[in-house]
Amino acid sequence: MHCPDHGNGHSHGHSHGHGQGGHDHGDLGMMGVLVHVLCDAANNLGVMAAALVIWLAKYDGRYYADPGVSMGIALMIILSSIPLSMNQVFL
Repeated sequence: MHCPDHGNGHSHGHSHGHGQGGHDHGDLGMMGVLVHVLCDAANNLGVMAAALVIWLAKYDGRYYADPGVSMGIALMIILSSIPLSMNQVFL
């Protein structure tokens, strides 16, 4: 954890809290960005996997890979937004 030196030339390793009851709610936006980036990466991998299944598989059910991945992406978006929303409610 990095604490500013308050202009007196020394820094110390504890947080002052600044009226937030001891927890840091300032990282909520950063958590949202991190979740968004990780979900985008997972979505891209899922789309590439579905494309490979459709391209390389030889059975008729291969065309269900794309809607299956799309449903997985939608579920991942919903599940990843719940903790972020709950943190926002309890600010």
